[in-house]
Amino acid sequence: MDKLIEYQHLLTVNKPFIIDNLKEKDYWATPKEVVENIQRLTGLNFNLDACANKQNTKCEEFITEEQNTLITDWGKYKQVFMNPPYCNPLPFIIKAVNECYRNHNQVAILLNIDTSTRWFKVCEVFASQIYFITSGRISFLDYRTKEKVKGNNKPQMIAVFYPPCSKKYNNKVQTYFIDINNLQ
Repeated sequence: MDKLIEYQHLLTVNKPFIIDNLKEKDYWATPKEVVENIQRLTGLNFNLDACANKQNTKCEEFITEEQNTLITDWGKYKQVFMNPPYCNPLPFIIKAVNECYRNHNQVAILLNIDTSTRWFKVCEVFASQIYFITSGRISFLDYRTKEKVKGNNKPQMIAVFYPPCSKKYNNKVQTYFIDINNLQ
């Protein structure tokens, strides 16, 4: 718990995130095989998709944009998949950290790689594992048509958060490199 106190400044958001500001790319869906391979990689068996809609959810239980995952309680002891809006992932990462520490949820978040951001610093401090996806980029899907979309111009990573009570919890982040061919 001392990490939460020591790094509280990283977990403070100065202005609320407005969901209306989402861009078309924020609705891209993660292919099913990518999610299955993230489960295999992390050992998690996702039972909650924290950023979804009926067309793109990867779990039976999911939280929609209207329900707003930032204010919805996720429950306890969940294994959570999250592909948050990339236009501003910080509040979603903060929510994941809080859910992890307070409700013992285990969370895997798919993100763009940008080590220069505050949200990456939150991942660096609180994640147990970060997997950098190499040798290509994820081919996301249009959630309406399920067709691959073009224009993914950034590489991705997976940040995995385990609560301190978990055997998989690491006080210091472990980093890994995973070839895109092992995910798609």
